[in-house]
Amino acid sequence: MGHYFVGIDSGTQSVRVIVFDLQGRVAAQASEKHARLTTPFPGSAELDAEDLWTCLCRASRRAVSMLHNPREIEAVCLAAQRSVLISVNEQGIPLHPGFSWLDSRRTDEIPALAGINSKLREMQVCSKANWMKNHMPELYRKTSKFLSASGWLTYKLCGLFRDSVGGLGGIFPLDVSCLDWSEDPLLYDLIGIPRTRLPDVFQPGQLIGSITHEAARETGLPEGIALVTGSGDKSCEMLGAGVTSPKQGYISYGTLATLEIPSPVPVFSKEGLYWTIPGAVPGTWNFEYGINYGFLLVSWFCEQFEVPEVGKDAATGRTLEEICCDQAASVPPVSGGLFLETSQFGPSRLKDVKETLLNLTNDIPHPRVLRMILEGFAFGMREGLELLARDAEVSLEKIFIGGGGAQGELPVQITADVLGLPVTRPRSVQTCTLGAAVLAALGAGFYSSCEEAAAQMCQRERVFHPDPTNCRIYDSIYKGRRPTSPVEV
Repeated sequence: MGHYFVGIDSGTQSVRVIVFDLQGRVAAQASEKHARLTTPFPGSAELDAEDLWTCLCRASRRAVSMLHNPREIEAVCLAAQRSVLISVNEQGIPLHPGFSWLDSRRTDEIPALAGINSKLREMQVCSKANWMKNHMPELYRKTSKFLSASGWLTYKLCGLFRDSVGGLGGIFPLDVSCLDWSEDPLLYDLIGIPRTRLPDVFQPGQLIGSITHEAARETGLPEGIALVTGSGDKSCEMLGAGVTSPKQGYISYGTLATLEIPSPVPVFSKEGLYWTIPGAVPGTWNFEYGINYGFLLVSWFCEQFEVPEVGKDAATGRTLEEICCDQAASVPPVSGGLFLETSQFGPSRLKDVKETLLNLTNDIPHPRVLRMILEGFAFGMREGLELLARDAEVSLEKIFIGGGGAQGELPVQITADVLGLPVTRPRSVQTCTLGAAVLAALGAGFYSSCEEAAAQMCQRERVFHPDPTNCRIYDSIYKGRRPTSPVEV
């Protein structure tokens, strides 16, 4: 009899459901695209909570149907996008579209609480619950529970208002240093959510319920199997790459480009230059440094140009991004002095910041521009690595990389060259679902620790070693010989 574990990754654009065995091999998988976000108000970004569930059910049914015996599934674990707010009534029915993490509405008009500093004031005016309370008071009054995306989907799977600390923080009154709801009444007043309207929280990798009869009917999952707490999407992604030590770091080239580093203790940036968030490994934290856009910018750029090879390569299933990266591989480093100055994404990020292209003219071929974008991401990761080394005393021995943008060789090789360090790419690019499956296996009792589970289930594919010549070029650019005269785009 086999033993299978279901990892679910409910992201911004789609949901993936992948079934893994005890060695981390894929037994079945399916995905489903989410409906587009809506923008009914300036700065708003709302999602359909029911669509999150419907898409999960569709993907789950297809994945489970590929198994010879679905009863061999031992446990399910969920990872989801963070900083989503969904308001539900006592029966768990959504009362309004959820507030996405991309929602930037503010409530600057509300009076400041007495004695708070500028950082706490920013938390108050950016609170999604405060916006609802001020602009939609009837909806706020009727809300029985304020849930995250993972909290809402957990309720649909097991019928209980429970969530993982790993997917919370930011818009919720979580004491990150204690990995639990805060005991400070001020934080609840700042965010505008009473403790009674929040779910119970648990550490990642804990058994929190079982799949209900109704959820089994809709998802195809066997009724009664274990539901295990997951974590935030980036934390699960790092765990799925096999990163469990503070001597290891993980770069995610997804919609956002981020650097993640695990830590056994919480250290917070005084300047707000990086996040400190709950980790996927129970009782740990992650440092998270990010830059805006990430490979969303690459996808946008590639779509702007006619690429003749697309039709020729269509039969191979290669993406437009992969084809464009192949063309950019023949371009030398920092060709023509082109440089992308990235903007940092963190707790104290500026509003309306833009990426900046340096020395761009209208006669530059698009492969050179694309290489510049990839180099800009890598320089941003180096800046984050040096910031964390200085501020949090991080010293890394290994770097791992994943996300959709890491499927091609060029982005990974450029990253190794800019960092001057070997970069390891995991066997599976779907590291978020694999990280959730690792927690499922841990919670179901098949492994005694996250470290043991990750060592067995997360396999490395290839190590990209830095090219000495390119390293010298990038190092000289990074240390101050950057072009001037920026042009905003």
